[in-house]
Amino acid sequence: MNFPSLATFIRISEVLNIKPDELLDVEYLKKEEIIDDEICGMIKTSSLKEKRIIYRLLKSFAEC
Repeated sequence: MNFPSLATFIRISEVLNIKPDELLDVEYLKKEEIIDDEICGMIKTSSLKEKRIIYRLLKSFAEC
């Protein structure tokens, strides 16, 4: 596996206009309980319209 040099890595972040650490974001590796809590928190603070959209998305994923 090849990785870019540090200079290339920094240049990529500059071109994308993001901080270098954002290229290394590993949020998806959180523990299941943390993900569950964050999802529930997001849903609880969503509007009814947003909840309906979330519901349809989750339902379609579950049917796959």
